[in-house]
Amino acid sequence: MLIEETTTLYSLGDYLKLMEIVEDKPFFEYNEGMIYWRYSQKEVPEEILDFIFSPSYDWHQFMQLTLQYHLEMKSKNHDQITYNLIAQISKQLDESKYNVYSESPNLKIPEKEKSRVPDVCATSATEEKRDENNLVENPLVNIEILSRSTQKIDKTEKLEEYRSIPSLQEYIMIEQEKIGIEQHIRKGKNKWEVNLLDEKDKKLQIKAIEVEVELAKIYNKVVFKKK
Repeated sequence: MLIEETTTLYSLGDYLKLMEIVEDKPFFEYNEGMIYWRYSQKEVPEEILDFIFSPSYDWHQFMQLTLQYHLEMKSKNHDQITYNLIAQISKQLDESKYNVYSESPNLKIPEKEKSRVPDVCATSATEEKRDENNLVENPLVNIEILSRSTQKIDKTEKLEEYRSIPSLQEYIMIEQEKIGIEQHIRKGKNKWEVNLLDEKDKKLQIKAIEVEVELAKIYNKVVFKKK
């Protein structure tokens, strides 16, 4: 007799409760009933989710449990690029016009039961909209820092999802193992221009928030592995 394996499906409400329990630490993303590790895009084991939702949940025990599953965390390069980018944007940002977030908030993907958390997200300071679940509905700019485990999804699924957000003006993907930026700029309802940058002396112009950043400053202190 064959025994069918069943997969537990979670609601968006379950996911948001999970984020509340872990105090909005950006470990997870939600995709149509499944909860994934954000930094690897692998499904979170049910054992870990059961523990988080249980009355015995404890942060330190949770971290110990994740070690058994070789949880993939951010790399040093990822952290450095994020820090550099936020620091440079903050120097130029008109805070009366724009909000910029690092690894928050959860975004609402139109017509899909999904929630994504970009590495960097910018919104209008006066017109930012959130739904009843506190999901941001109208980002202006989403930025993802690519890794080997996530770049395929960042360049396919997320590219499609982010482009489907009517308010989004720019989607930017930044390599962390070499100098390279792929910038998608909205030119019309269904028309996008792609800008590729791969030299340190170039500048990334994020016109949607009126900011310009030198690639040399984005990659400051970033160490690439020797091939």
